Amino acid sequence: MTKKLRLLCWTICFLLIWTSFVPAKIKPKDLPENYRRWLEEEVVYIITPKEKDVFLQLNTANERDLFIKAFWKHRDPTAGTDKNEFRDEHYRRLNYVNRRYRYGGKPGWKTDGGKAYIILGEPNDIRIFQSSDAYYPAELWAYQGVKMHGLPSAFNLLFYQKGRIGEYILYNPAMMGPQSLLTNFMEDPTNFMAAYYELEEIQPLLAQATISLIPGESVIQFPSIASLALVQNLDGAVIRSIEDKYAQKFLEYKDIVEVEYSANYTDSDAELQIIKAQSGIPFVHFSLEPKNISMESYQDSIYTTLEFNGILTDTQGQIIYQFERMVPLNFTKEQFENMRQRPFIFTDKFPVIPGKFHFSLLLKNKVSKEFTSFKTRISIAADPKTFTMTSLLLGFNATQMTTPKQLNKPFVIQNLLLYSQAKKSFVAKDNLY
Repeated sequence: MTKKLRLLCWTICFLLIWTSFVPAKIKPKDLPENYRRWLEEEVVYIITPKEKDVFLQLNTANERDLFIKAFWKHRDPTAGTDKNEFRDEHYRRLNYVNRRYRYGGKPGWKTDGGKAYIILGEPNDIRIFQSSDAYYPAELWAYQGVKMHGLPSAFNLLFYQKGRIGEYILYNPAMMGPQSLLTNFMEDPTNFMAAYYELEEIQPLLAQATISLIPGESVIQFPSIASLALVQNLDGAVIRSIEDKYAQKFLEYKDIVEVEYSANYTDSDAELQIIKAQSGIPFVHFSLEPKNISMESYQDSIYTTLEFNGILTDTQGQIIYQFERMVPLNFTKEQFENMRQRPFIFTDKFPVIPGKFHFSLLLKNKVSKEFTSFKTRISIAADPKTFTMTSLLLGFNATQMTTPKQLNKPFVIQNLLLYSQAKKSFVAKDNLY
């Protein structure tokens, strides 16, 4: 067998093995109708590419239902309550546009006006320009106080009915110009300023909107750069603020964590260091810092119970080390308020032998049924004399350790216990170690 042929055979074998581990992705049209409608109609403007990709890799109705639950949970502005204001407002908008902007056989959510309303909500003001012999019917929507990534706090959207028939389409300054609104523009169609002056004589406010969609903007050239950015950024305005890491975690852990946890991923930061003890034995020191820990309250107590599951495997997937910790937390309200200045950090350590490993840590909140996780690779040199450089370890405080029990704590380096945060957050009174 030639060298090229052997290489081709190995490549084919690798691809066959790799594809057997990659979850099959279903096409949207092959989804059951209720899930296809949810994906392609109900949330089409507010779902991130990652969320959509994960949803198409789910196999059962139960998995999809749990994912939809997680989808709305991660958009809920008042987590912990029965009411989800974001979801309720979204379906109010969806129902409204399907009634108000439906044209012919086209549902309202597919129209330009329906799409803008779903993304942005109701305008602060709508100025209607009735049809005339000189220009087509138009509507100018004014928005103020918008808080979305990539959009100005105040702007206009211009819609017009081309040819006085059909739906109102969104005016795009990059592809259209003032001449698009004129019914009988006789000049050069690329002469935007001539069209602007003609429209200005008839309807100044409408003419100004064709030049700039930003109120008060001084336009030096056409089209307005700010107006171009506005129209281009409109599509992704909702999804830019969504932290969709939960979607990938849902896919990874849906077969591992219990059903009641799978839709409740909460993000976290983590840190891991390989630190050799004075005996020369390398230890894995790690910390996990959940961004949120939900707790219950009863009378003067605030409490929860956390369950930690850690597993160290070699490159073949064989378990090298495994542990489980149950950590009950119980505070008075005063203690809890004092502790809120710093996030909760779970730390631990364990010895490790030379080699290459995968480390995975799973945290489950037994009260709120939330989970978070941390995964990383570890490499320990076989030669104990080998010099290695670790990543920088920064602490906000340090305490001298003296007793053997104290010296056995995580992140003790040469008798000094280092208090560190994975997120590297510090306050003014901290000293850096």
